[in-house]
Amino acid sequence: MMTVMNAKFLSLLVPCLLLSACAHRAKTEPRESVPAVDSTIMVKADTLSRTVPDSVLSLIYPQGSYPYSSEAMSAFMDSLRARLKAVGDPRLTDNIVTSGARADGVEFGLIMNTEEWRALFRRKVSDSPLIRFTGSDGTEPCTLVGTDDTLGVWIVPERPAFPCSAEEATFIIYNDRDDEVETGLSYTLAYECDGRWYVLPINPNFFSLGISILPQDSYTFTASLYPNIHPNSPGRYRFFKKVEIDGQEVTLMADFRLE
Repeated sequence: MMTVMNAKFLSLLVPCLLLSACAHRAKTEPRESVPAVDSTIMVKADTLSRTVPDSVLSLIYPQGSYPYSSEAMSAFMDSLRARLKAVGDPRLTDNIVTSGARADGVEFGLIMNTEEWRALFRRKVSDSPLIRFTGSDGTEPCTLVGTDDTLGVWIVPERPAFPCSAEEATFIIYNDRDDEVETGLSYTLAYECDGRWYVLPINPNFFSLGISILPQDSYTFTASLYPNIHPNSPGRYRFFKKVEIDGQEVTLMADFRLE
């Protein structure tokens, strides 16, 4: 049990306008009781409006002025991880891709960092203003440009359409050359909304693994669609994959649909 520490938190109410991506927002959930965590760093009530952005919260305690030791922050992070496990909500844990204690608080990296997801975390896990969130809100324009066929290499989706509830989509890269094509595990997804393309947030952490597609061979890649995080709607989507062909980096692109 971590040492009890007295702390005073300012009460602020700052309205914050947030952009929303077409249909790519979190669903609200009913309130439920969850086990308490023994930590006075967590506030016991909504002393800060949950519409206050992290950039404003940082004004409460400028960097380096937090009255907590690194040991206390590490213990606080441990208590939050225990709380997450006790809550047992897979949507929450699946949306978290990084976490760690900092000198001025704790930080969670989210696949979808929107007001709804932050509110869900603060309602079920902790309402402490020492928590910071990073990640995309699903409104980042996609500026990638690619081709589906170049220099004897081409890409196709394994199927032209996948269900909106599908966990994954699969794509095949064919190498019709006499030399190998090099690539890795990373990829980018995009979705179309009102004639414009936006990046579909995914887990940005990939294992560093080199993949060689042999001459006159093919390789199948899998992309996670995160239907428990994204309310994926019917429509057009894109899969981008960077490969190296004869020492030249090329971006391959495959269109597919969810329906």
